[in-house]
Amino acid sequence: MPTSDSTAISKDGVDLSFGRQVITLGDGFIINDDGPNLGNGIGDGEFNRGGAYYIAARHAFDKTAVIRLGGKDGKDGVHGSLMWIKSDNPAQAMTEMAAGSLEYSAAPGTLGLTYIHGIDVDERFAIDVQRQRKGMNLYSVRGAGNAGIDNAHGRSA
Repeated sequence: MPTSDSTAISKDGVDLSFGRQVITLGDGFIINDDGPNLGNGIGDGEFNRGGAYYIAARHAFDKTAVIRLGGKDGKDGVHGSLMWIKSDNPAQAMTEMAAGSLEYSAAPGTLGLTYIHGIDVDERFAIDVQRQRKGMNLYSVRGAGNAGIDNAHGRSA
């Protein structure tokens, strides 16, 4: 079978994952793990998630179901994901969400679309701004890259 350097759909295939895992959606601006970890000191330990607070804080979402087209690290072509996420973090009001992301990546950069729907929050822990997550619909369009202009998107030393 002939191979090509250019593919319409990322070559990494389909990735299914379930259970406790760190979730980063898109470039991580909207969802990038399930922090913060507040330890035993706040709320008489009610917000403690266990683990080592100072050394290796817990960042994984407790319950997840994720399907990725283009695999976990889809870099070239079309790639995306559909996911259900449920937090066990009282500091995040144990938020439950559904999300979808679709991206196209090529040498000049990446163009991405994201949709998130807030399914539920635990009222026992929620503050006003967190209560707004229930029923929330969030749409995001993002782009990253150099658009074909050398050195337009890089990191300095």
